[in-house]
Amino acid sequence: MFRAFRQNERGNMAILMAIAIVPVIFIIGIALDRWQANNARVELRSASDAAALAAAYAWRENPAATLTELQNIARDNFEANAKSTAYQVSSTALSWTLGDIKQFSFTSVASLKPGLSSSMGAGTINITNVSTANVETADTLEIALVVDNSHAMHDPAKMNALITATTNLINTSIISGDNSTRIALVPYDDYVNVGLANRNQPWMNVPADYVDGSGKLHSWNGCAGSRNYPLNTRDENYNTNPVPGVLEDNCPVETMPLSSNKAALLARAATMDEKGESYIPVGLIWGWRSLSQPTPLTQGNNPTYMNANNGKKILILTAARGNTVSPSYPAHDGNNTSLSDALTAETCAAIKADGIRIYAIAIEPTGTALTDLLKSCASSKKTFFVAYKASDLDDIFSTIANKLAPVWLSQ
Repeated sequence: MFRAFRQNERGNMAILMAIAIVPVIFIIGIALDRWQANNARVELRSASDAAALAAAYAWRENPAATLTELQNIARDNFEANAKSTAYQVSSTALSWTLGDIKQFSFTSVASLKPGLSSSMGAGTINITNVSTANVETADTLEIALVVDNSHAMHDPAKMNALITATTNLINTSIISGDNSTRIALVPYDDYVNVGLANRNQPWMNVPADYVDGSGKLHSWNGCAGSRNYPLNTRDENYNTNPVPGVLEDNCPVETMPLSSNKAALLARAATMDEKGESYIPVGLIWGWRSLSQPTPLTQGNNPTYMNANNGKKILILTAARGNTVSPSYPAHDGNNTSLSDALTAETCAAIKADGIRIYAIAIEPTGTALTDLLKSCASSKKTFFVAYKASDLDDIFSTIANKLAPVWLSQ
């Protein structure tokens, strides 16, 4: 009997497997702990970066904000992104340095207690992150917002999305009390409204109001028409060839020249509404005019100043549909949209040749005609966007603002 017991090996394999599985479990446990620790580091780094950027952008919007106010903004942003229960955050702090380049440094300290590997002597893992966001205010930035106010924006959701995106871009880009960034607002449909106050400017040629035989009054509402080709694609010779005014047409909201007056820009943007047909070249030419220094609009800085101050001139164009009318000179009531598309391309090329970068955004396009037109107008593939839903506009404007605004992470 004892001999049979010694020769019976049926349980040996189970014992060997039980012994062998122990180190395998520990190896798996260590791997899981390391994976969890790496995920925690990534999440905490991302949360710290977001907190530093939130403080920087909050300061850009309100330079009078105190460090305590910015600390609260940064901490709230950090906590919104650092959600894992795998670690415990022991402290957060924000510091700033307000020199020529403003720096906002956010420090977070957290600890993670390992699982299985702790039974092998592994101690608590401490994770410290320091993220620094920088704000540069020395650059000179001039932006023309050329925004579609045609019937293509008749859906309230579209117009509300455009107003929201425009409002947020103005708030993000302009620092109160700092004139280094200025924005022009150029709403367009089939015309641009230059304002009744400019009726007698030497660069305008507005016919007199009149009453016809039936007693109907024909008056000027601010609509600017087109000069004869090729001047309708050029920013020159206004003294000898002024811009014609067009009577009666229902113009969009009055354009606002370059300004750093945030409140005035926001108030003007809030009044935007859809009006008439779509003629993209008129929006482009007035966006260009708003950025240049010669008449008709003289608020833009000259190239010498811009070069000396690391300046940038930017035109942001939105369109919800292609051209629906063409110029009949001076009015825009023709139906040769192929001509309008050619004038759009020619005007875009002239603007880019003048050193202005064009960002073009197609809003809920149908087919490829609009996207092809705007893609060729944009300065590069990276400056062309498609808002497949109107609600995408805010994210697109934010992306553009972040590219233009001198705010960046250095650590």
